[in-house]
Amino acid sequence: MLNDSSATSSSAQTPAPGQQPLRVILMLDTRVWAGTEAHVLSLARALKALTAQKDERGVKVMVATMHDSVLWERARKDGLATLSIARRGEWDPVTALVVARRLRRGDADVVHVHNGRTAFWGALSVKLAGRGACVATQHFIEPARATAKGLKGRLQNAVHRVIEGGIAHHIAISHSVADALLGRSDLAPENVTVVHNGIEVPDAPACTDDLPDELRAEIACIARLELEKDIPTLIHAVKVLNARRGAAKPVRCVIAGEGEQEGALKALVEKESVQSTVFLAGWITQAAGVLRASQVSVLPSIAEPFGLAVLEAMAQHKPVIAINVGGPPEIVREGETGLLVPAGDPNAMADALETILDDPKRAEAMGKAGYERLRACFSAQSMARQTLAVYQTALEKSKKR
Repeated sequence: MLNDSSATSSSAQTPAPGQQPLRVILMLDTRVWAGTEAHVLSLARALKALTAQKDERGVKVMVATMHDSVLWERARKDGLATLSIARRGEWDPVTALVVARRLRRGDADVVHVHNGRTAFWGALSVKLAGRGACVATQHFIEPARATAKGLKGRLQNAVHRVIEGGIAHHIAISHSVADALLGRSDLAPENVTVVHNGIEVPDAPACTDDLPDELRAEIACIARLELEKDIPTLIHAVKVLNARRGAAKPVRCVIAGEGEQEGALKALVEKESVQSTVFLAGWITQAAGVLRASQVSVLPSIAEPFGLAVLEAMAQHKPVIAINVGGPPEIVREGETGLLVPAGDPNAMADALETILDDPKRAEAMGKAGYERLRACFSAQSMARQTLAVYQTALEKSKKR
């Protein structure tokens, strides 16, 4: 039976009197800033915050990452302890030795890894130290190694089978990810727990007073400009919608993000002659304000393992339109907090946009319901508590080995 975080027993979360804080190293060796990096930072902050709460086992958390990465800079800015890894590149073997030393000295109890390379180093460090537990979070429905072919693919899969033997427990960020993980591995369902991503829930929506006019639009999309995000379908949907509405009442769409598809998307906007209604804003610091100023948020991604952008829109009391595959259907309640549409169908997306934009009262009700669902199910605090329960389970398993 697959573990679900919501079914975790309360006894696993309640500390014994005088119990020492759990020492955790969160490992991610990337320089970019995307959903996984945002998750690690949010989890680190939330775990640290548990220390100040009654009836919670405290956590001493350290973020292990490249010293020149965005994650490193933001972790330091937030006052989190950091550990420099991958100093000579992503496959630096010293990484395992550095982490193993922390485990051996008792400075760490759990190594929580977030991609394939750190899974290798984390599992190895626990073996070298002879103590502690390695927990791995799977962030993707189909990781890169799953599609690797030939000798490279066989080698990668062989290495990962060895790695899995050194991981005490796995976390999947959605049931969709868990199903894919179990389908391509020999893991027993009881060794995988679903812990949905969470974010810090704001008490009030973002202020939009300083938001420039070009970032104000009825439709907002916050996403990386990559193939799997399928931004072209949104662009085509906006064109279809405005063709229906006529020149007298067109709507605008702001797409905020950067990525490899930026040039192709700019060319598409020009080709479809939608420059006046589709604005590619690039990377911005005012994403929350863009969402708040909009009437609806769209995530057109066709391969979304979870959908942090959906949570960010819910935090701004906005209804969401997302694709009915992957993680978003686990977040969006159809007709209550937003609408789900088929992948790659601009007409269906235009229909959904029209439904929400033409009914402001319903849109407002959806936004309020989304915010309440966010608070109840997808807060960073809830994510941290569920993750802490997994750590305790992993340590108990490791002691029995």
